[in-house]
Amino acid sequence: MKLSFICFTTAAAVGLTFLPLNASAEELRVGVAAMATSTDPHFHRSGYNMSLRENISDALVYANTYNGKLEPRLASSWENLDETTWKLQLDNNAKFSNGNSFGVDDIIYSFCRVPNVVGSPGAFTGFIRGIKDIRDGGDGAVI
Repeated sequence: MKLSFICFTTAAAVGLTFLPLNASAEELRVGVAAMATSTDPHFHRSGYNMSLRENISDALVYANTYNGKLEPRLASSWENLDETTWKLQLDNNAKFSNGNSFGVDDIIYSFCRVPNVVGSPGAFTGFIRGIKDIRDGGDGAVI
């Protein structure tokens, strides 16, 4: 008798986990130390803006802060062609949130846009100052 009761209650508990639940929309509140000043990823180079950017967009390559290694993101691979030239192969599966493909033109546009962001209190030009030229390397690569 005791064993059958245990089997019944276990079966009932397992069965209840498969019942459909009504989902209800609720407000999500998130606590932050400081508000971002803009959702524009190139507007202001500040910690809170950078944190927001990392949650809504991605970089070509990520420098892992734990082990210092570079990890692929929007670029699936990269190689040094000579002392001053890099070739980055873009991830063919990368897409924008609207489903549009991500490509070389988007990279070139972003690099050209950085020094032209109006009213930026902390420009990103220091990150790209060493880049003399950027161009389409063919087959989904940027040089």
